[in-house]
Amino acid sequence: MVPLLPRPSEYSNAIFAGALAYWILSTLTRSCVHRQATVLAVVYIGADILHVLLVPTLVFGIGPIPALGITGAGIATVASFTVSTLVLGLVPGIRAHRGRLLASGRPANWRAFREILRVGAPMSLQPFAQQPDARAAHGFVGSLGRRRLAGFGAAVRL
Repeated sequence: MVPLLPRPSEYSNAIFAGALAYWILSTLTRSCVHRQATVLAVVYIGADILHVLLVPTLVFGIGPIPALGITGAGIATVASFTVSTLVLGLVPGIRAHRGRLLASGRPANWRAFREILRVGAPMSLQPFAQQPDARAAHGFVGSLGRRRLAGFGAAVRL
């Protein structure tokens, strides 16, 4: 049976365990490797579908899969991040293997490369700046009670 008032740390422990997958996914998404928005859209839609299927399965349990409660929601989130990370990580390798990545034969445009890095490098630090703010907000709302924290967590995910 799933407890009615779970400890908030059960969800956060599951999410924290998969933080590396989320960080890599964020890095891959923001990088210049994927120039096609269609690839990102398909991967993210697939991840959302997987997430929607996994959450009730892991929270309430179905068949031989036991009910994990709020921990199951965290595991479902981490699983969808991990699958997305693996798919996005494989796409450039597939393209490079087919010889399409650098097939133009033209020399690298270092001026354009420096410009991309000038704009993109600071943006790659965004997850590091965003996480302390999110932790502070969750800590404050958590001090107001479990129900408010659960509502805040649901709102943040939406």
